[in-house]
Amino acid sequence: MLAHLRAIAVALLLIGLATRSVPAADLADSTTLAFTNERVRCTFDLRVLSSLPVDTLQALVFDYDNLCEFSKEVSVIRKLEAHADRYIVEFTIRYLFNEMVSTWLRQRHADGRITIDMLTTRQTLSFLPYVTSMHAGFTFVPRGEFTEIRFFQRMSLSSPIEWIHFQVVKRKLRGFARDFERFVRGHEEVVSAAQ
Repeated sequence: MLAHLRAIAVALLLIGLATRSVPAADLADSTTLAFTNERVRCTFDLRVLSSLPVDTLQALVFDYDNLCEFSKEVSVIRKLEAHADRYIVEFTIRYLFNEMVSTWLRQRHADGRITIDMLTTRQTLSFLPYVTSMHAGFTFVPRGEFTEIRFFQRMSLSSPIEWIHFQVVKRKLRGFARDFERFVRGHEEVVSAAQ
């Protein structure tokens, strides 16, 4: 029975990949993506060059309302607790028959970094690999008249991730990269129009 359910899940994931993929070509030349899959650990690095100053980008990226703008791959986002330089949010991600609910601590540090740590997670399809820990964050580095925004994500999984599951993860992260870049470019346009 379990093998049958896995086969159905894999077939549905393939259908989902074929119909909802986000090509890297959707991203500007000033944006780079990198993925690694070490079976039970995955990493994701995104770099975006922006014309906005560091302090503006830090404020935009940390703001809860803006989080909803560039996290469109997440089905539901709820703020559970808020303080001046940190807040806890709950993400619900739905994909076909699976639902993952996780809580996250987002913190803004004195050195300008924003860190994101997973506190809890649960998912409906327990036979699929699930995230056991995740650390992510943003750094902002001046590069001449630009700022390089770097988003990094490191996750550990309950069991080795198969090729098909890694493709789903990559698709979701490419979607995040696309939405984040559009978010940054939209704010650049607003600032440019105001000048």
